[in-house]
Amino acid sequence: MPASFANRPVSLRIYPKRLVVAAEGNILYEQTRVIERSHDKPPRTIYWRHCLAVIQRKPGALRNGAPFLELSLAFRRLQDQMLRRPGGDREMADILALVLHHDEQVFLRAVELALDAAWQPKRMC
Repeated sequence: MPASFANRPVSLRIYPKRLVVAAEGNILYEQTRVIERSHDKPPRTIYWRHCLAVIQRKPGALRNGAPFLELSLAFRRLQDQMLRRPGGDREMADILALVLHHDEQVFLRAVELALDAAWQPKRMC
């Protein structure tokens, strides 16, 4: 959904297999509906990618944003490190935005490798 519609009225149309967000007579966003019901598992949030444009404008939302509670373990590890640094909110928002332009699984693997490399002990000659 375009970030320009943040904090503006939109309508949500719920259909059996899809969700549609509309405003001003136009469809802004359409998402395949995911319904998972389970008494054994916690609820699943799948919408963090759609919030990235807003997060890039207000990166502090990464600290409390419900959509970001379901990030993969690698992204959460990176976020934990990034949010400890000055300006880390903005840097983390920029890193997450790369998912919009690159294959998510490849990108996620690159984050895992970078995190693992950062934690490797340095060898002394």
